[in-house]
Amino acid sequence: MEKYKFTHTIVSHRFTRLFASMLIVIGLIVLMGWFSRLMFLTRFSINEVPMAPSTAYVFICLAVGIWFYVRPQKIAINRYAVIVSAVLVVCLSCLLLISNKLEYFANLEHAFIEIPETHLSMQLGHMSLVTLLLFIISGLAVLFLQSNRKIFKTISIILTLIIFIISFILLLGYGFGAPFFYFDSFIPPAVLTVLSFLLVSLALISASDKNTFFVKKIWKTSASAKLFRIFLPTTIIIVVIESLIVIRLLPLLNIHPAIGVSLVSLIVVALVIVVISILSKSMGKSFDTALKNLRLSKERFELAMLASKDGLYDWNLETNEIYYSPGWKSMLGYKDEELPNDFSIWENLTEPEDVKKSWEMQQELINKQRDHFEMELKMKHKDGHWVVILSRAEAFFNDKAKAIRIVGTHVDISDRKHEEKIIAIELNLFEYAINHSEEELLQKFLDEAEKLTGSKVGFFHYIEDDQQSLSLQTWSTNTLNNMCKGLGEAARHYPISEAGVWIDCFKERKPVIHNDYQSLVHKKGLPEGHAPNYT
Repeated sequence: MEKYKFTHTIVSHRFTRLFASMLIVIGLIVLMGWFSRLMFLTRFSINEVPMAPSTAYVFICLAVGIWFYVRPQKIAINRYAVIVSAVLVVCLSCLLLISNKLEYFANLEHAFIEIPETHLSMQLGHMSLVTLLLFIISGLAVLFLQSNRKIFKTISIILTLIIFIISFILLLGYGFGAPFFYFDSFIPPAVLTVLSFLLVSLALISASDKNTFFVKKIWKTSASAKLFRIFLPTTIIIVVIESLIVIRLLPLLNIHPAIGVSLVSLIVVALVIVVISILSKSMGKSFDTALKNLRLSKERFELAMLASKDGLYDWNLETNEIYYSPGWKSMLGYKDEELPNDFSIWENLTEPEDVKKSWEMQQELINKQRDHFEMELKMKHKDGHWVVILSRAEAFFNDKAKAIRIVGTHVDISDRKHEEKIIAIELNLFEYAINHSEEELLQKFLDEAEKLTGSKVGFFHYIEDDQQSLSLQTWSTNTLNNMCKGLGEAARHYPISEAGVWIDCFKERKPVIHNDYQSLVHKKGLPEGHAPNYT
């Protein structure tokens, strides 16, 4: 996401530099027309008001400030250049506004350029009152734009929207043959001036902070925002073209109005169909690519989770819905369809003390009292034994700093915890052996082995040198005190041939497990006082 924002900022600033460059070029061409007396360079047609030389100067000054604002190097000189140009635009516009009302500083307004006498049939070289007001608004918008405070950036975009709306309305007036402000001695803004203000508004919009009011709505990555960016300008262009054809072109063709409007309607409908077809094809490819990438990403994620044998859970805090991945469930011995995605599942399968502690840590995570969630907990396996789980999670927050989602993973660390216990037992036995006898050490070993395996009986036999007889070295503490009472000396030394089925491990030279003692054909029974068989 951050990469997208960074790339998007670069692209939008390129548009800003493009619009600013166009303003500078327009201003220079207009000044060239005034200095060389080539008045066609200052306007679109001979019947239109030319852009005043002072207007061209102010546009150049304004464009330079915008250009410095979006320079890649964020250095102090750029900020000072933006402030100076914005203040200069505002001050110069206010000064020209005063001169316009009081008829002072005429040479300043004419930018010390001699007005051609052949064009004195209309008022030339003077800046329109609307132009002056728009310049003041533009200068303030640039000044507020460079501020680091969100409120000023919001004011900047509001002023920018005012510039855009006013200039767009003025342009529509010219396009429909009914320009505004053509009355009495009022000087209307030139068409070229209106177009330049449109460029100013577009430059400021593209330069604005993408998290600011209105701009945030435009530059969001959602599908609705993309459609808005595409269809709004397309709709405006189509409406303008249709109106211009009906108002400007049809009267010149001298055809029946009904026929002309019908033809225009057919042309517009065809144009709309073509535009929608092109946009649909383009957006369809984008959506197909996005959907393909999403599926590929999901497949890679599922394969990665499957390979790592980790479980995933996704808890929506707004709807209280939770998702458990198949790996999360299989870790506890369940198939995906055997456990519903319900929050009570986790609570019922987790050890109560761990549930309580987990709730406390999750609340701290939601309240931003901790950066992340990580704890070890025990969960009940389908077979009945406890599985030691390492649970990790992160909380995600909305723009209002409210937690909306917790996503985490479960890792089965039972084997690791078992190995850690073995290592701890070995270290403990090493320390125990220093101050205890061999028999005490062996008994301690058996006691620890019983705890580790959950056994009830433990004993240690030596095989005599003749390989025919056994010598009982020691029992575990629990066996000696609770399980095997009353066994005499005969139980300590006896031939291998008289030993029970447990001696199979010696005969076969490998570990042997008998899970069904009663069904063994070679069992010999238990001596008096021996512990009952639990297999």
